[in-house]
Amino acid sequence: MSASQMRQLPAATARMLSSGQVILGPESVVKELIENALDAGATRVDVRLDSCGLDRLEVLDNGRGFSASDADLVAMRHCTSKLADDSGLADLVTYGFRGEALNSLCTVGQLSMATRCQGEELGREYAFDKSGQVVSRRDVAMPTGTRVTVRQLFHCLPVRRQQLRSAKRLREALASVEAAIRSAALANPGVRFALLSDGEALLSLPECASLNDRVRQVLSYAVWQQMQRLDCQINNAVGGRVVAFVPASGADKAMLFRNGDLHSFFIVNRRPVQSAKLVKMIRSTISSAFGVPTKLPVCVLSIELPADALDVNLNAAKTQIGLANEAAVLESIRTMLLDTVPNQSLATVSNTVATTADIVVANNNNAPDSIVSNANNKDVRADAAGAAAESHLPTSPVAPSAESPDQTEQQQHQIRISTSNTRSTRMRRKR
Repeated sequence: MSASQMRQLPAATARMLSSGQVILGPESVVKELIENALDAGATRVDVRLDSCGLDRLEVLDNGRGFSASDADLVAMRHCTSKLADDSGLADLVTYGFRGEALNSLCTVGQLSMATRCQGEELGREYAFDKSGQVVSRRDVAMPTGTRVTVRQLFHCLPVRRQQLRSAKRLREALASVEAAIRSAALANPGVRFALLSDGEALLSLPECASLNDRVRQVLSYAVWQQMQRLDCQINNAVGGRVVAFVPASGADKAMLFRNGDLHSFFIVNRRPVQSAKLVKMIRSTISSAFGVPTKLPVCVLSIELPADALDVNLNAAKTQIGLANEAAVLESIRTMLLDTVPNQSLATVSNTVATTADIVVANNNNAPDSIVSNANNKDVRADAAGAAAESHLPTSPVAPSAESPDQTEQQQHQIRISTSNTRSTRMRRKR
């Protein structure tokens, strides 16, 4: 049998294949658009979903927006304002840098964007075709910022869209969206976040002054009361600092330890991350000390390192980062945890730390003495999207009351549980 003839894929096919790897589900869309908003200096980000974003997904922010002269390039592949050439990768401080997310959304959905820059009398709304080219433009009244709307997500990938339509997958996707927003909020305490799903306010996270306040807000006061804050310096050639919030001795295991990793938040230089090595370390120290080695604790782990000690371009979804001197960083964290876990023998815990770079993007960071809020980063420039409009989402009771924080936050915790149960019941009825 003769060998198959080599040929180049059509441009549209190549775009669809690569876009399907960048945008994996509604949570990927939310993550990418929130990062664009933060890079544009937004201090408020609102997310609105219809059918968990499959029918309509919208992200609004109050950032800088993008100019009319940038509109023709804003959704084109590999067009970005955040990186001029590869020399800038060594000290990259923005979330985005490849110019792929908006173009991928043009391929797997129907993309439109409205934006208004400071000083402009009116905003501009653009619609884009599958390749990212502008196909229509009109003036609109709107506040300063950017509104990004994606309709009919995965219409070109019918199998993926059908799978996401199941009640179970919708619940999982919505939980992942909430986790992505909580992660971004933990990484940026000075930014307000809100989530509206099918007309129901699920999250309202007003801006906070510190990481301590944000952790209490995101995790609930009842959980926060049973946690302890840890700090340590990374003493090696790279240097750095780690701030962690983990269960305190005597914490309620039923409340503080869960199946899955949606309540374990890891952040490196304001990038929410997931890491198999950090998960393994947490299990072998904290979880084992509490006698539940198969579960993960509710925790927040924030790592600050020099920008040139990171490689943030390891995979299409930007969910993995490489660390210089990773073994030393992990050993510093492990030592900190072992010194503070409940007083029981951990002599059998292995001292071996893997050295392969693998930290993955997915969750938290920011304190007054730890993480720098994106709201204060005046030098970060907008990529494809800029910043979005002031929205009018109803505010759900999440922020702690100044008069009675204990009572208010415990009530908020019960409200979250009630909202979650109501949401699950509604989805079952729809099926």
